[in-house]
Amino acid sequence: MKKHRLSYLLLAIVWLLLANFNCKPQTGSKVITKVNGEAITEAEFIKALPGGFASDSAEKDYRHTLLNQMITKKLFVQEAKKLGLDKEIELVFERDKKTMLIQALYDNVVTKNVKINPDELEQAKNLMATEVHVKVIVVPDENTARMASEEIKKGVSFDSVAKIFSKHSSAQNGGDVGFVPSLYFEEPVRKVILKMKPNEISEPIRSAEDFKIINYIEKRQSTETEQKLKDNSRMVLEQEKSQKLAKEYLDKMYNRLEYNPEGLKLFYKNVDSITPEEGETWVVKKDKKKIVKAKNLLHVARQFPVSLDTAMRTYSVKREVDDDMLYEDALARNLDKKPDIAFELKNRKDDLLYEKFYLTEITQKADVTEQEIEDYYNLHKDQYGKSKLAEVSSMIRNTIFSEKRQALYKTNEENLKSKAKIEINEKLYMNANKPKSENKKTGGK
Repeated sequence: MKKHRLSYLLLAIVWLLLANFNCKPQTGSKVITKVNGEAITEAEFIKALPGGFASDSAEKDYRHTLLNQMITKKLFVQEAKKLGLDKEIELVFERDKKTMLIQALYDNVVTKNVKINPDELEQAKNLMATEVHVKVIVVPDENTARMASEEIKKGVSFDSVAKIFSKHSSAQNGGDVGFVPSLYFEEPVRKVILKMKPNEISEPIRSAEDFKIINYIEKRQSTETEQKLKDNSRMVLEQEKSQKLAKEYLDKMYNRLEYNPEGLKLFYKNVDSITPEEGETWVVKKDKKKIVKAKNLLHVARQFPVSLDTAMRTYSVKREVDDDMLYEDALARNLDKKPDIAFELKNRKDDLLYEKFYLTEITQKADVTEQEIEDYYNLHKDQYGKSKLAEVSSMIRNTIFSEKRQALYKTNEENLKSKAKIEINEKLYMNANKPKSENKKTGGK
């Protein structure tokens, strides 16, 4: 049965693409606010604006609060740069930039090139509508497949052979997977199944990653609606085409890499025991010219204990090389210069600067002394009943810390706003993302 498996690298790219990255072009370049000459656009404001307000007044208050928060964030980011905090977030930003550009590369190589024509979709829909009830034995190699097949031919029941040999999750059920849309089986397995008769057992079938033996029981027509069948079929086709395009790209990339077995063997031992001379050993050549030495990959191997299986350590080293190749390819395609991606990169850098400023200028300065805790306890003794200071000390510390942090936030905010030049387009920020009819009522343009 189709597993739709990708390499670990590709799976990671797909997951990150779906979960964390939005490559949709930004629309709405009108400026809502300028903070010391830096713009906050209508698009940025709308993106942060939720819907479903209980009343017009609630929405008005939220818009005002949101804009104020965005202005404060802009001021904190600007101050972080003045303090030189941008240098302290460089490594984290480069890591995040690498991840985001690998995601963008996947979109560039795969997603935008997935095309499905009407005939393909109709054929897939028919296969989705044809459900087959089968039992399956899945084994990793041809020799095991032959052994399992011979046992069946000797008269051993399919169910028993499945329990002994099959690596599929259905093994303990005798290989029974129930009714499955025939579209979910990869070729050539699907082709064999559709030609089989009830209770017939196939010869071992070689598929992309393993060998399968099929016991065909019966078939039926799906009761799903036409639209549901069409939607599910499109999803399967998109997945199949995405896998194919990704595999083609990755195969080409792997062909550009030449590994040195002796270099990889260095990572079999304790990383700290690798001498400077050994560190000069080349591990991989990229495009037959760019050499990566062992010393440049020690940081990867150091992430794993010495006791870890050597295969896992060398696999992780290769993963690092793969990621670097993908990143370099993304840069070579100038994906970081695309407006939508550049926008996301800038936002990520601003987020990191804001977090760093908040940490260094607010959180780390909100220190609480033992004397403050004792004074607070004595002042609020009636709140703690018979509890002794030692019993509530931690709770009091958290209370004082929260109050100090809030006060420091407000102080920084007010101080920076007092010195800033802030221009606000009142009508635009109050009417952004509203229907035109509503804009007229509120005086919007």
